[in-house]
Amino acid sequence: MPRDKRQRAAYEFFLAQLDANEAFTVQDLVAATGWAESSVTTYLNKQYHELVERRPGETLRVRPRFRRISWERFRRLSTQRRQIFQEYRRRSYDAVVQYEFLLPLTREDQLRESLDSLFFVDAIRQRLDEIDIDELRSWVGQKPEERVGDYLQRLTEVVGRTFGGYSVSHVNGRFRDRDLLTREDAARLVAGRDAYIIDETTASVRFIVPIASTERQHEGTFADSGVDVPHGQAANDAAEEVGLIRRLFFGLFVEAVVSSIQGEAEIWLIERGPQGERLFVWERLAP
Repeated sequence: MPRDKRQRAAYEFFLAQLDANEAFTVQDLVAATGWAESSVTTYLNKQYHELVERRPGETLRVRPRFRRISWERFRRLSTQRRQIFQEYRRRSYDAVVQYEFLLPLTREDQLRESLDSLFFVDAIRQRLDEIDIDELRSWVGQKPEERVGDYLQRLTEVVGRTFGGYSVSHVNGRFRDRDLLTREDAARLVAGRDAYIIDETTASVRFIVPIASTERQHEGTFADSGVDVPHGQAANDAAEEVGLIRRLFFGLFVEAVVSSIQGEAEIWLIERGPQGERLFVWERLAP
């Protein structure tokens, strides 16, 4: 029997055993495929070890996950042992902090340029050098006998561990640019080529920062993980970490970003965390 036909026979045999929910033996697979017993043993140990589980009494059973394997994928299994299903180390965080900037799309490039400083050691260090050392010490304490250069390096590493990236999405919206008017007054305003309702695409730039002190490791799946709301000392640790994240984020990046954006009447930043939600608004002052 050609090799593909034998593999096809093995594939159909596994499907049949799975449908019947029956155990089988090596000899059963030998009879179904025409492979030698040594070949079947090799396939079971190398290619099919993730698809078949061994049972008491030298029997085997096809795992339910086999239904996700197409014939083409099954056929491509080579003579070398391969991992069919990706394995992951699972962890969860019972608390996170989210920051979301809302800005007109025309300002997105300015925002990206400022926030991309998150990704470069020299840019972070430059921002740290611009801030008074005593203020930095109020964020993260300097250790006894720790030199200033070593302290700033440690603080740079803290920033790098805390902020790993951001995402950008675009949303369409409308807003009123003046005090509330009647339809008639608004029509006269528009007829005079002034705007009343403005259509605008907004860039939503979001940071999601896990609270490291609430991390949990999972041996199995997340299905039975539940939710463990921090309380007691854990809640205090989480609150302290949230405070540090806020100081770093606002002190190093937010004010630098806001000061670099020109011409906006208002800039909004939303904070979501274990302590609830807050909206921060920067309103442009008249010259």
